[in-house]
Amino acid sequence: MDRGVGSHALIEERLARPGATVVGTDSHMNILGAVGCFGQGMGDVDIAFAFKTGRTWFEVPESIKVVLKGCPSPETGAKDLALFLCRELGTRTIALRSAEFFGQAVRDLGLSGRITLCSMITEMAGIIGFVPERGKEFFGDMIALGMPDLQPEPDSDARYAETIEIDVTGLGRQIALPPSPNTVKPVGEVLGVRIDSGFIGSCTNGRTDDFMEAASILKNQKIKKGVMLKIVPATRRVYEELLQKGILADLFAAGAIVLNAGCGGCAEGHAGLTGKGEVEISTGNRNFPGKQGKGPVYLASPAVVAASCVRGEICAP
Repeated sequence: MDRGVGSHALIEERLARPGATVVGTDSHMNILGAVGCFGQGMGDVDIAFAFKTGRTWFEVPESIKVVLKGCPSPETGAKDLALFLCRELGTRTIALRSAEFFGQAVRDLGLSGRITLCSMITEMAGIIGFVPERGKEFFGDMIALGMPDLQPEPDSDARYAETIEIDVTGLGRQIALPPSPNTVKPVGEVLGVRIDSGFIGSCTNGRTDDFMEAASILKNQKIKKGVMLKIVPATRRVYEELLQKGILADLFAAGAIVLNAGCGGCAEGHAGLTGKGEVEISTGNRNFPGKQGKGPVYLASPAVVAASCVRGEICAP
């Protein structure tokens, strides 16, 4: 309790290591692909068997290669990229497959950005996603965690079931409309939609970098009267970093409601749920009806959520 999201804690405690296999009762355990670990969510009975025997089994998925060509706009973040891929790949292209992402757009992502991308592989119906190419920021993040530089890479003669190329040149901020994370449009096409609340957190966007992004928008600003912004750090360690760096003070001063480390309303069992008719903009990974309460939910990046809470309507920073 209060430790935070299990998959994130596994990374921070260096239990989910590059090249390892980890299972748990979490549909987004494949988030561990961000550190080159094969993470899989399983049912209670399967996990009980793993506890008893230390063993389990998998059908090895096909691997596909996804090459992202070009570079997005400077303001575009990992969440925008992940949402765009949800739209482009849908729920069929990488269904029941392992996806490996290549290109400058993903190579530049640090650990928090890779976590965001890999978390949303579930929304594309994929088994897991990996970013084999090391980037300078990612390498630094792994060293800071005390992780060995053992990021798995494909062999030079690796064969793929399919190779897909997607052009992300100039890609701007994206937003997913209810009721699906695959119903994605540029933010500019959804401006002006009134909101009642915002949520920044979840396994997808609950890292320190995500809250820094929001704080850069909210510093010296005030959340609009009548709008709630709920802040939920992914882990206790993240919470501590927010305190030490003064980020939490900026969020608090803006009027945000800060909650203990965990999943937040994304788990539909924690403070942060929407009420009937209440419109929320969230950094979570799913916006299916009932997933985060009774109201409709839009999915966006921390920056878009923060800016929208200042205006009281969906907008770009």
